[in-house]
Amino acid sequence: MFKFGINNIVGHRGCNELKYSNTIESFLKGIELGADMIEFDIRRTGDGVLIIHHDEDVFGNNIKDYEYKFLKSLAFEKGLQIPTVEETLVILRGKTKLVVELKEKGYEKEVVSKIEEYFSDDEFVVISFHGEIIRGIKEKYQNVTVGLLLGFEYSELKAMNPRINHIGLLTERYRELFPWKSVKNCKADFIAPHFDLLCLGLLKSAYKKNIPIFVWTVNNERLIKKLIKGRLTSGIISDKPGLVKKFKNVIVNKNYIN
Repeated sequence: MFKFGINNIVGHRGCNELKYSNTIESFLKGIELGADMIEFDIRRTGDGVLIIHHDEDVFGNNIKDYEYKFLKSLAFEKGLQIPTVEETLVILRGKTKLVVELKEKGYEKEVVSKIEEYFSDDEFVVISFHGEIIRGIKEKYQNVTVGLLLGFEYSELKAMNPRINHIGLLTERYRELFPWKSVKNCKADFIAPHFDLLCLGLLKSAYKKNIPIFVWTVNNERLIKKLIKGRLTSGIISDKPGLVKKFKNVIVNKNYIN
């Protein structure tokens, strides 16, 4: 199991100071800037290759419909290198810990098995918006630490459920602000909410319930300082790990609770 600390610096897709994130170059840059952990997204191509990529398409070509060789070549023409999961694990092993986001259902066990070839269970966590993914992993791999992502964009909800309306959106927001039933149902070890969800006391509620929390994607200096001072977060996911590192090094008030 992953051992939760205080204010782990998580490089969001490595870092956002390069042209393309979610690349080997970006991951290594994030580590260089002080990230304790590197976050990346996993998808699977039409021919079954696990790759690192955020969007469901590569320059308009749906990933699940094409072979990796084609997508890799297409991306390379645009200056983007799309790494496979395995080559990423090989390079990052021993250099950092991981926050692995699964974007889709269907290959979660394949992903975890591959990660465990290179990283021990205390060196990575798996996160997803899909409670079924989290529950499935926890039931299969009891020592793997899993977290429930919170903070769907309306467009993402619409893609998942085209019939959703604004009432459905409000229902979803309520579930995200009070996620404890969902956490229990999917057997999540922690939650990972968008920072906008902290405005109504979610951070303190999680602290009182002894549920660790990773917050994403925190790039605002004022909020970074507040979270570091508060010492209630286990992880701060940021496009700017160097900025979080800067403030973490100078703010050490252990008695401050926001």
